[in-house]
Amino acid sequence: MKSATLIGGSSHPDLVALIASRLGVTPAPVSLKRFANGETSVVIHQSVRDQDVFIIQSGSKTVNDSLMELLILISACKGGSARRITAVMPYFPYSKQSKMKKYRDAITARMVANLLSVAGVDHVITMDLHASQMQGFFTRPVDNLYAEPNIAEWIRHNVEDWENAVVVSKKPGGAKRVTSLADTLNLDFALINTDKQRSSHLQHSTFMEESFMEESQMEELTIAAPQSHMGRRRVHTSRFIFGHVVDEEFEVDSSRPETPRSECLPSGTMTPIPDETPIYDDDEEEELNAASASICTERMITLVGDVNGKNCSFAR
Repeated sequence: MKSATLIGGSSHPDLVALIASRLGVTPAPVSLKRFANGETSVVIHQSVRDQDVFIIQSGSKTVNDSLMELLILISACKGGSARRITAVMPYFPYSKQSKMKKYRDAITARMVANLLSVAGVDHVITMDLHASQMQGFFTRPVDNLYAEPNIAEWIRHNVEDWENAVVVSKKPGGAKRVTSLADTLNLDFALINTDKQRSSHLQHSTFMEESFMEESQMEELTIAAPQSHMGRRRVHTSRFIFGHVVDEEFEVDSSRPETPRSECLPSGTMTPIPDETPIYDDDEEEELNAASASICTERMITLVGDVNGKNCSFAR
């Protein structure tokens, strides 16, 4: 990567360090400053002239700050005469707002794509877009990578007796991802149907007794401990969750920063994060060589599928 420069934003420094370590490079020194009025200032302490610049910035709890920081970094590199600017965005902000759900709703994901183009980005690398057709929002090339191979490998090596497991989608919208993962592992799958219309109190299902308190942007999710007599043995989740999980263990990916261990309930434990950095490393190397209102609602769940006595792996 002689003609490449790696720049890391402040949203996920651990991921930046992992990618830099894999590539054997040192990220360019960058000074990030936030003024008292909330404005962001960026200074890149290294020449990027005629360089292929890769800017790593994921979504985070402060998504607006992270997005604005990325736009300023892109603009700074553009003004510094960078040859090519690639935004590496493992978690694409506002990806859930990719269509009009009601009249007069904004398609915010399209606006974010336009902002990136106006800032001067030449290429976007992201992971598991909420809707793959979002790539059509961009006027620049987009690579939408998939974490499924890493998740499948993690399940094979970390889930005991995984051959007798079932992959579960917590909502019908995730059926396509779940069926793909289930086919990869040669497992059965099940779907959870959420009913938000009825009164909010716990109901028995064929699977477990639990209630979900979920924010629309998955900033908080509380899973009540299911009863052992309902047939559920263990749950492994492949979706990153901000908040608390009462369970034996759960797995997160590295697309977004990990919630501090101190914020988890005492009975919850974190399992090792599947390392997704090879996905980004390979993609960056390949490109270089080619020279190319969040309101909490309680939901009742009804499980569709036979999972009695099986390990359940949740996929988003």
